Amino acid sequence: KFKLQGVVSQVLWTNPHMRVHVDVTDAGGKVTTYNMEITSPNSVQRQGWGRNSLLPGEKVVFEGYGGKVVESRGSLLSIAKLDAPDKPLFVQGGPEAAAEGFPGQR
Repeated sequence: KFKLQGVVSQVLWTNPHMRVHVDVTDAGGKVTTYNMEITSPNSVQRQGWGRNSLLPGEKVVFEGYGGKVVESRGSLLSIAKLDAPDKPLFVQGGPEAAAEGFPGQR
């Protein structure tokens, strides 16, 4: 499990799972693109996301699990804009997370 900061390079609204690509720069200046899979576009929209909620070039903080073979390709647990880290745009668990009072949920 990891928590990183980076810049969104791409958001793919595809079925059955969406993907968010985030460029992360390490201390040495090397950029690694994290290809993070999330649930379906329908589930994301039920959490309040729209197609303009997260755009390329925006700085984010995200948490996820890395892949077994390629760590930079994994499963996204949560993502928030860097200027509002306590208000995630997405949290794994879908709309049910709102019932638990998860910050940023409708």
